[in-house]
Amino acid sequence: DPLMYRSLYAEIQEELALRRGKFISKSEHFSLYFPVEMSEDGASRILRLSEESYAAYRRMLDIDMEGRINLYAISEESRNQMPGDVCGIFESSATPAVIRRRIRFLLCDDIDGCLSHEVAHAFISAALAQKGDGKLQGWQNEGLAELMSGIGKADSFVASGSTSFVSSLDDLEYAIRSTDVGVRRGAYAVARAFLVHCHGADVAGVRRAVFSPLTTAEYERKFKVFKETTLREAVMADHGKGR
Repeated sequence: DPLMYRSLYAEIQEELALRRGKFISKSEHFSLYFPVEMSEDGASRILRLSEESYAAYRRMLDIDMEGRINLYAISEESRNQMPGDVCGIFESSATPAVIRRRIRFLLCDDIDGCLSHEVAHAFISAALAQKGDGKLQGWQNEGLAELMSGIGKADSFVASGSTSFVSSLDDLEYAIRSTDVGVRRGAYAVARAFLVHCHGADVAGVRRAVFSPLTTAEYERKFKVFKETTLREAVMADHGKGR
């Protein structure tokens, strides 16, 4: 298939561009490509954090993932290698012979949170592949990654004016893809809170959301209740603080 070969060639060229001028360090499940300005200690810390997330999500979902995950640390000077204004992105592609997974992440102030979120995406993708299911909606995918990376931590859902306009799942899906960083962050928080509302905030809730999700119609019915309770109360409390 000429189209497949052209796509594969373009992907290889992109990989080579991402690796150009970078050092490499490896752990059990990750290969990290990092720029000269990152120290060996910094690289070791990133690999350690990634392995911790990997182990936590493997226990959480009770699945094994084939192959390694390539990590690409992107400096501010090379920001054009990141799509849009995101701080991290998980990407995967598959051929009959191999599955490739990679995470590009910006050297920003919240590398820990970014990596934890993106490694969660890798496990969500692997779980869906094992189930034989298609893609999740954007709000489900991002809400799950937020929920998984937040297990055992305080609920980070804080509403703001940027979330008060989310009146339906269609609105939420649109906001998840927004180019406005504030709107997108608010949408991620709403998506996480909605999944907690539907499935619970513990590991069992995560498993239900991944392996036994509700139908679109069921989610839409539950969102109406969520909008009138959790979301409405959070927005009112936030406005009461003068935000």
